[in-house]
Amino acid sequence: MKVLAVGDIHTKKWIVDKVDEIADNYDKVVLIGDYADEWKAKAMDNIDIWRAVRELEKKHGNVTALMGNHDYSYALTSNMFGGRISEITYFILKNPENKDLAEWVSNLPVHVAIDNVTYSHAGITEKWLDSSRKLTLSCGPLWVRPTKFTVYAPGKQVFGHTPGKTCREVRPDVWCIDTFSKDPYGRDVGDHTVLEVIDGEEFNVFKF
Repeated sequence: MKVLAVGDIHTKKWIVDKVDEIADNYDKVVLIGDYADEWKAKAMDNIDIWRAVRELEKKHGNVTALMGNHDYSYALTSNMFGGRISEITYFILKNPENKDLAEWVSNLPVHVAIDNVTYSHAGITEKWLDSSRKLTLSCGPLWVRPTKFTVYAPGKQVFGHTPGKTCREVRPDVWCIDTFSKDPYGRDVGDHTVLEVIDGEEFNVFKF
């Protein structure tokens, strides 16, 4: 299969629009999670981007949106992050008129396997597989970081969560693709590249 993997969006609607333009060129498109909570984003920015991603999935049956830690925090019964914008976002999402959207956010899949590659938000580790597999664990697929101590589960993986200058291999056949994130001052951290995976064997980086 020809797969397009797109890193953390964080309220950037232009990324969703770009995926909409080219989704039909791929067998599968995987959005790696974290659609909400750009620095200085407003509560309605979060709501609007979830709506846009949900509509993208409805329009293109080959698009899969995964859960990110910033999405998961709003799927819980109480807001994890705190802060005024997060509290307002949580209040709006839990409003009965947004019941369908809230259910969609809560039911985003944590990982998906295509060909012989596993896609998740932050990566699947051996420690998490050997644990209770709770999503709140720091070694879990919503939170873990690619440090020198991180031991990933065997096999090829693609994830985001940790911003970098470009899509890069953090281990052989283990890719981190969070290239759209900004720093607290609104400056781009990465180069806006995405990853194309061909038959689970060929990994191509290109600028979006």
